[in-house]
Amino acid sequence: MTGEWYWHVHHDVLAEPLTAPLQERLDYINKYKPEKERALRLRLIRPVRGSLPAAYDMARTSSDTAQKAVNMAWKDYDSAWQAWDNVCSSRVDYHIRANYLKAWGVYRTALAAYNTARESAIEALHIIECPDCPWNGQTIFP
Repeated sequence: MTGEWYWHVHHDVLAEPLTAPLQERLDYINKYKPEKERALRLRLIRPVRGSLPAAYDMARTSSDTAQKAVNMAWKDYDSAWQAWDNVCSSRVDYHIRANYLKAWGVYRTALAAYNTARESAIEALHIIECPDCPWNGQTIFP
């Protein structure tokens, strides 16, 4: 079921909500990941049983929303540059670039809040639920 939170769906993400059925990820690991990594990856993917801290979930939502804004602003910015290239104009609409840079700043702030929340409360829950885990704060492959 998508939307449920799991530990170690990806080797460099501590916990995340599923965006596709879990079996798809398991099949992908078995088919494409190096054989020497498979057992550890499959052993560590498990559902988050405890409640995620509210600050973590709110920060994740803010970060995701800001990322979407950055993506939209980037599309506008990229389109402006393409138009400039196409007509050999001498200037680009710098307001579009400013909007992109502003959205990027909001995203970075939201991402920092997300990381702070993750690094504190979620780590404590992880230690309880995944005691045999080699996670070093960045990856399951230290």
